[in-house]
Amino acid sequence: MKILYLSDSYIPSRAANSVHVMKMCEALADCGHEVTLVGLRASDQKVQEDVFQYYGVKKCFSLQLNGIRPLKGRLVLHAIRNVFHIRSLNPDIVFGRSFLSIALCALFFRRRLGLEIHTPYSQLTFMQRLAFIVARQSLTLIVVISESLKEIQMRELGPDFPVPILALHDGATVPELEDTKPHRVLDLTEAKLNIGYVGSVQKGRGIEEIVRLSSLLPDFNFHIVGGTLPEVQALVGATVQPPNLTCHGYVSPTDANSLRYNFDIVLAPYQKKTLIKSGHNTSGFMSPLKIFEYMASKRAIIASDLPVLREVLQDNVNAVLVPPNDIGRWKDAIVRLSNLHERERLAERAYQDFITKYTWKKRAEQILKSI
Repeated sequence: MKILYLSDSYIPSRAANSVHVMKMCEALADCGHEVTLVGLRASDQKVQEDVFQYYGVKKCFSLQLNGIRPLKGRLVLHAIRNVFHIRSLNPDIVFGRSFLSIALCALFFRRRLGLEIHTPYSQLTFMQRLAFIVARQSLTLIVVISESLKEIQMRELGPDFPVPILALHDGATVPELEDTKPHRVLDLTEAKLNIGYVGSVQKGRGIEEIVRLSSLLPDFNFHIVGGTLPEVQALVGATVQPPNLTCHGYVSPTDANSLRYNFDIVLAPYQKKTLIKSGHNTSGFMSPLKIFEYMASKRAIIASDLPVLREVLQDNVNAVLVPPNDIGRWKDAIVRLSNLHERERLAERAYQDFITKYTWKKRAEQILKSI
C-alpha cells in the first residue's frame, strides 16, 4: 500500500515530535509499505541524506519537506501544499499529526484517514478544533499515546463519538548489535557508577532533582544529555556545577542513543507538573519517548511514580518507581541500584517488555490493523 504521513514537524529539529514521525515512517515502511513523509523544512536543514543519519533511521521511505518560513499562518500554507502531495501521490492511506492537512484531505479526497493526537481535545488550539470538526466524519481512526489520554478524549468527545480511538504508547527502535557498542564513548576513568538523564531540560523534567542528587551522592557520576549548561543553570537557579555532574548539551538522536550505553542507571524524574511549550501540563497523559529508549538500551530505570507511567513501568519489576519530589527516596533508589544483579534484573525485564509491546514496528502494525 501507499501511505502518506502528514506532519507539522520541522525536520531536522530538536523537537521530540520530529523523532516520533521519522521513527513511525521507518516502522510503517518496515511493514512492507511505500511510505512518504511530508513535513516542514528546517531553516538549517542539512542535505536530505544526512537527515536520516541524524535521526538514526534507515532511508526506507521518501521524505518531502515544504519550505515555508516560520510565520503566522504557515500551517495553512503547509496544508494547502499537502493537498497537491495527496493528489500527486494518490495514497491508499493518509495518516499523521497535521490537523489542517488531514481536514483538507477529508474535504477533497476519499481515503482511509487516520489522525494521531497527543493532547486532550480541550487543549487544542481554535484552528485545530475547527480542523477536527471538519475531519471527524471522514476519519477512520484516531490514535492517542496513553490509556489515560484515551479516557480523557472519550470523556470530552462524548459517548457517541463515532470514530474508534486507539491508545498506543510511544516506542523505540530495536537496537542492532552495533548500536549497543557506543560510537560516542565518554571518558569515564573513575570507578564510579554513572547515572544518566537523556532528554529536554524544560521545567517539570526533574533537572533540579538531578542536580540535588549529584550533591548528595558524590560517589556517583551524574550526566545530563540535552539542553545547554546555561539552560540547566537557569532552571535550577545556580551557577556552581557539582564536580560529579556533567552537562553534555544537546546531541542528535543518534548520538543520544549511543550515549545511553555509557550509563549504569538512567533517570526519568518527571514532576507532577510537566509542561510543554504551549504551557499545558502533560503529566496526566504523556508517553515520554525516553522511557522506551531507556528500556531498549537495557539500562536500569528509576522513574517518577506517576499513574500514566505505571501503564508501562511496574515498581520493582521493570523499574524502580519513586515519588517525584521525594529526594530521599530518589537517593535511596540510586544507592540500592549499586547492586549489579539488581540493575541487570530490572534492565532485562524492561527490555523484554519493550520487545514484546513497545517497538515502533509493533506500534505501526497495530495502526495498520485498525485503520
